[in-house]
Amino acid sequence: MSFFSPLRYPGGKTRLYYFLEKAIVKNFSENEKIVLVEPYAGGAGASLKLLFSGKVDKIIINDLDRAIFSFWRIAVSDTDFLINKIKKVNIDIAEWRKQKEIYTNPTSTTRELAFATLFLNRTNRSGIIEGGPIGGMNQMGLWDIKARFTKNTIIKRLEKIKEFKDTIKVRNIDGITLLKQLGRNKKKSNYFIFLDPPYYQKGKSLYLNHYIDKDHKKLLKLLEKSSLKWVMTYDDVSYIQNLYDKFRKSSFVINHSAFKARQGKEVLIFSDNVVKVAMN
Repeated sequence: MSFFSPLRYPGGKTRLYYFLEKAIVKNFSENEKIVLVEPYAGGAGASLKLLFSGKVDKIIINDLDRAIFSFWRIAVSDTDFLINKIKKVNIDIAEWRKQKEIYTNPTSTTRELAFATLFLNRTNRSGIIEGGPIGGMNQMGLWDIKARFTKNTIIKRLEKIKEFKDTIKVRNIDGITLLKQLGRNKKKSNYFIFLDPPYYQKGKSLYLNHYIDKDHKKLLKLLEKSSLKWVMTYDDVSYIQNLYDKFRKSSFVINHSAFKARQGKEVLIFSDNVVKVAMN
């Protein structure tokens, strides 16, 4: 499995590439100009791979988190800035402290925040910004802070994004608001929505902008009325199963790496106007 996102995400959805590819083939004709939309993009690994392989024509990456949005905005519109920063940066605890300060400073510029987000994502345990550096502050762990900051690999991924920059749109609004906007668009038949909203069970520990019950219900109510074509992944818990009891669903297992490698059970949910396809 090839990875194209410069960011690391626990339970990242790049592994759903083949499923999404099959879903696109089943639900769109060959001559349609398909726009893949991720309202809760995070690492956007699946979207990037589908774009780079020519399976979709454009992608919309949206994330409400200002830090994640800043990274994607600069990665697409000012790629060389990030590449030059990567080439020059020292990967050590002193730099980690510096980037952490930039990350938490509300007056940091978009450029500064973009690099700080990338740096902390690549040097923290499991890519979680609040997770602390790989190897600990005293660097006595099995792995050190440089373990996941492979400069050449990250630069190559950024260069690929630069190559496709005219086909990538970056947004910074709530996912529900984005869905409302897309639903009013005259070209909405071209959209394929891949939803990966904040987990219900562990959302608070993983996402800055986590959802509470009323948010999950608000998303459901919007999707019930939407004519957009969408598929969605959620953590497979009874609350979500009951909430989406009227929709077609399939459970699956995915590898997570939040602090400790493990397998997590998730559920795929399909809009009524999408032809259901199997994971395998």
